[in-house]
Amino acid sequence: MRKKAVSLMLAYVLLVVIAIGVSVGVYVWLEAVANVEPSAECPSDASLMIGEYSLDTTEKTISLKVKNNGLFNIEGYDIRGTDKTDGEPIFSLKSTPTENIAIENGRYYFSIQGPGTLRPGETNTYVFSYEPLDELKKIEILPFVFVEDTAILCTNSKIVQSVSEPFCGDGICSGTETCGDTNQEPECNADCGGCEEYCGDGIINLDEECDGENLGGNDCATIGEGYTGGLLGCYPPGHNQECKFDTEACT
Repeated sequence: MRKKAVSLMLAYVLLVVIAIGVSVGVYVWLEAVANVEPSAECPSDASLMIGEYSLDTTEKTISLKVKNNGLFNIEGYDIRGTDKTDGEPIFSLKSTPTENIAIENGRYYFSIQGPGTLRPGETNTYVFSYEPLDELKKIEILPFVFVEDTAILCTNSKIVQSVSEPFCGDGICSGTETCGDTNQEPECNADCGGCEEYCGDGIINLDEECDGENLGGNDCATIGEGYTGGLLGCYPPGHNQECKFDTEACT
């Protein structure tokens, strides 16, 4: 009886060993046939922010300044827009002139216009066409990096921002305005110097990360400092970190 029990136990052990061996063999075969490669990922600290923009409703173009506020080089970004304030930006913006190959199917490459990448702290300005849309209400920017010659979209760093046609009193100096945020009648062109760049003007200027409530479309998770949530703020004018991100409430 004891010999029979031992024989059964050995048989079970043998079956388990055979099953494991077959499983390993099938896995190796499938890996070889499918040629499965681990999917590349965008670095979590790769990020862009929108600095300034201006719309030309006659030419149907938008001039856009972006800044690399992350820790990694950025090769470019996908840009799309919509003519609806509550719509999803699905229309690919084009380059101007249209024969310029800096942008193709909504994908803009820094390499055509500059050194090849946008390094941390650098800015880039480019003009896009939003024809055949009648107007542009919202844009979406999705940065990308190259990993082994493949463009990897940084989905965690997506920026969605509303844009609108400039008007007198909007706080932004546009065209010939010199007092963009004082609403001087009739054309915001009084000689008051109100359009000089400064912390507190609501515009993210060259050396600023933010300005007031204008965070450039960023939140705690997109500023490239390892945060995953919380509330991002902006230090006010007069602070020793004025117009820099306030991360005290980030987690």
